[in-house]
Amino acid sequence: REMEEKANQKMQEIKESQGNTIKQLKETVQGLKTEIETIKKTQHEGMLEVEKLSKQSGTTDASITNRIREMEDRIQEGYRDGIDAGKAVTLQQGFNQGYKEGAEVIINYGLLRGTLSALLSWCHLHGNSSTLVSKINNLLDAVGQCEECVLKRLKSVAPQPQVTDLLDSIEDMDLCHVVPAEKKIDEVKDERLCENSAEFNKNSDKSHIRTDCSHSECCRTQEHEHLEKPSLTWILEQTASLVKQLGVSVDVLQHLRQL
Repeated sequence: REMEEKANQKMQEIKESQGNTIKQLKETVQGLKTEIETIKKTQHEGMLEVEKLSKQSGTTDASITNRIREMEDRIQEGYRDGIDAGKAVTLQQGFNQGYKEGAEVIINYGLLRGTLSALLSWCHLHGNSSTLVSKINNLLDAVGQCEECVLKRLKSVAPQPQVTDLLDSIEDMDLCHVVPAEKKIDEVKDERLCENSAEFNKNSDKSHIRTDCSHSECCRTQEHEHLEKPSLTWILEQTASLVKQLGVSVDVLQHLRQL
């Protein structure tokens, strides 16, 4: 039960962390918007200065026109480079955060699987009865079931961020003249993403009672594995009993208590 409470607490922390990530994304978009406005302002001031110099000289030098075009091209390239860099940084940060939080939740299952695999090898090496080998295999299957439940739970902690959450800030950037063709394609993809996300959330709500694999519902303590999926606590108890029965080192029991 204590392990289940810790797991639920970790799930809540992940939810709060994802909310902070969305907030940081919005702040990043707002910062990009401010930088773009500054660039536009600088461009406008530069063009006014060029026009002023041109009027003072009374000529329309071709080199000045070329410089203006080069400036516009560089600004457009800066837009694209900034967008690509922002996407890459955001993706990497999200991956690092998700990997860290997921590893903290799933690591105990990996350690328990390794312990059971070591016990299985020990039984094969010492020629223990097939009953013990079968029991270890059943416990390994139980670990796999609970591990799969936790992974599904991690994937359904929170829905994917909606495009509409950042749509207003993106539209304010006024990037239509930079990549108009790509924007049209992105709009179609965004509509499909919203539809798929809505359908996923709807199906997830309908099947919540059947597939919610939280520790309190999916992994309850049961003696009959074919009726309900066992919990991590139950698997640890069965493994500790098996270790005592095999008579292996007490260090293994100490290791199990740490899980």
